[in-house]
Amino acid sequence: MAKIVAVFSAGLKDGDEPQRRDLAWGALSVLVGGLNLSRALRSTTASAAAAATAKSAAIAIAGATKASV
Repeated sequence: MAKIVAVFSAGLKDGDEPQRRDLAWGALSVLVGGLNLSRALRSTTASAAAAATAKSAAIAIAGATKASV
């Protein structure tokens, strides 16, 4: 996970390295939690909504990136 966070934080535009690392951990945590929640829901509609919301929240947490994805 530390390697994923390092790659993620390297792509963030704003803040110093510790701030970018914290944002990367936060965004990754939201994504992992959202994935687990999405898998646990029986309703496909609710599952898709949870996954989409987790993605949006992670993007909002991360903020600006160096390159468009």
